[in-house]
Amino acid sequence: MEKTIKIVAITLGVLALIVFIPFVCLRYTTRYKEKLVDKTSSPDKQYILSMYSVGEPYWPFGGAPGRLILEMANSKVARAEFEIANDGARFDEYSWDVTWCSDRVEVVLSGNEQYDELVTMYFDGGVERKRLTTIRKQAAATTTETARTDTETTGGEIPGNNSEEMPDDVSITAGYKAVYDLYNDDNRTEFDVTYGASERSSRCVLNENTGMIDYIVYNGKSPNGKCCIYVRYKVDASADETVSYDEGHMVDIYAYVLETKKVVSSGKKQWEDTGSDEFIDVTEK
Repeated sequence: MEKTIKIVAITLGVLALIVFIPFVCLRYTTRYKEKLVDKTSSPDKQYILSMYSVGEPYWPFGGAPGRLILEMANSKVARAEFEIANDGARFDEYSWDVTWCSDRVEVVLSGNEQYDELVTMYFDGGVERKRLTTIRKQAAATTTETARTDTETTGGEIPGNNSEEMPDDVSITAGYKAVYDLYNDDNRTEFDVTYGASERSSRCVLNENTGMIDYIVYNGKSPNGKCCIYVRYKVDASADETVSYDEGHMVDIYAYVLETKKVVSSGKKQWEDTGSDEFIDVTEK
């Protein structure tokens, strides 16, 4: 009888491994595996900048995560995470444009469904980001077909085309800063907004602790058009600092009132929650 039980247990264990190992391998490939896309060296050959893809693009038509790593003599100088929106496709060596300067390297990241993003990586380790007004180095107003695609995927107007429907970048960034100032309790995390395909794929890290990232994401305007809405999430970070932002769990939703510059917490931890009376007042009335 004991022998039969052992055989059954071994069989079940083998079957579990057969199912579990491919699942782990698939998850690693789709979420965490780095693949070198392109690299370039500074004119004096002292610095090397590499662009990696990280996992697969978010299903079904989401952005493709990536990473920039600046090195000097095999030592990491700076690192920057990014996403490029190409209608669910991977990015390639044509998705970046690199300019080397005396104290920094400037990288313009481009995708078919996003505004260009400028990432500046300084040789002292600093990193700055700025979203440009061009799409693949062309003025957004002249890229009609791309603009139409971005409107369809985000469910709204291209920023700047209709100021009554969508707040401008200054207002959105001001909202990010207001929420950051209230809820950042980690002096090591500097204020920084990362942009992707559109405002709705931007985010700002509030707190970054070992194994956990606390961040906010712009979610559009409130029903009454008087507020910018930001959703706060927390997500686990892997040992190699890789983060799957699409797996974060909601912590709260905030309204940034455009007129008063006030931040109002909803207390919501799920979309279907009612929310605080003050939040309802500023967003719906």
